[in-house]
Amino acid sequence: MTKVRYAANRGTDPSVLVDFKINTTEGTPRHRQVRHFLRELIRELGIAVGERLPSERFLANRLGVSQMTVNRAMTELAREGILIRERGRGTFLASLTPIEPLKGRRTWGVVLPYSTEATHDYYVGPILRGVQRVFRKWHDSLLLEEDPQADYRRLANESSLDGLLVIAPGTHRKEELLACHRAGLRLVVVGSSWEDASLPCVDSDNINAARQAVAYLASLGHQRIMALVVNLNSPNSRDRLIGFRNGIQECGLPLTDDSILDVSSPLGPWSQEAIRRFEEVMRKPDRPTALFGGGYLTAIRSLEQMRRLGLNVPADVSLVAFDDPMSGALHDPPLTTIRQPLESMGERAAHRISSAKSVVPGTELLSTTLIIRQSCRAWREDEAQGLQTSMSDTALSRCAEA
Repeated sequence: MTKVRYAANRGTDPSVLVDFKINTTEGTPRHRQVRHFLRELIRELGIAVGERLPSERFLANRLGVSQMTVNRAMTELAREGILIRERGRGTFLASLTPIEPLKGRRTWGVVLPYSTEATHDYYVGPILRGVQRVFRKWHDSLLLEEDPQADYRRLANESSLDGLLVIAPGTHRKEELLACHRAGLRLVVVGSSWEDASLPCVDSDNINAARQAVAYLASLGHQRIMALVVNLNSPNSRDRLIGFRNGIQECGLPLTDDSILDVSSPLGPWSQEAIRRFEEVMRKPDRPTALFGGGYLTAIRSLEQMRRLGLNVPADVSLVAFDDPMSGALHDPPLTTIRQPLESMGERAAHRISSAKSVVPGTELLSTTLIIRQSCRAWREDEAQGLQTSMSDTALSRCAEA
């Protein structure tokens, strides 16, 4: 990937922002005003393609708006193809004009992460709906490949595809994806990403999502929180584990041998050894009072295991699940979840691959949403109060930002 020039030092000149004011009286939403300002900022500073913009926090402070408002404005510009957002690096100018789709009818391949009735799958289905919504406008067609181990280059050549969208590939396929991308195959990865941003990826912000889940549970007074993880070959699982560890540290909570349980097995989640270990931990007097299910099915299985042990959710244990299919609200109790913007991920991936320009490397991360229902409760008000007063001010502020 070519190195980018850094334009943020020009953007932090106070004179650049002094004449711009957010109008709080007119009907135009603030994020749209910020979006207009960002376009003007790019023009006034002469920011070139590949240069980095000022940070969200700096812009929010200078403009007198929330960081969430700036984030929304930047996210919209990213969806239009103006900006590209990369984890750990910042926000960069991708193009001076919105993406224009390729002309004419095209055929795009979509490699699924597992064999499934795709349109009804709680994860793949929304992504496909987002993809189809974009391609339908241009009368393009899709070819679904249900073999997650398919040879990407052979698939594209034999089916005369114009490009591939690859949904949630594991880390073991990364080198093959890199080789295909470098050889000129148009592809975009959806639902997986890597720190080096060497591939075109659209993903949800799994790290921050897990941090947010820990912060929420900590705010309820829980000090002993356990993460249930599965398939650490998956970039999503890896990132959620990183976010969990970060959240525990930021909230000043202990990280012990019982804080993380890998429930993977060769045949899927929850091996017999994992069940034995889970039961052993949950029978301890100082057992976890809250669980973070790193995947939806993992969380559902933990709910079943706790019922077998006579533990009630949320009376005895609080539970946060990752992903938010419709069934999440129908469980007893209705589950507090992390909702991924799956349809938006599909839309953005379709826009990127159908751009008239080459598909450039870089990861776009879309924000998740914490959906609070009834599977979590405060762990006794006096304990919750004690937790808050025992935390350092720094830990509390970091926890609140998550």
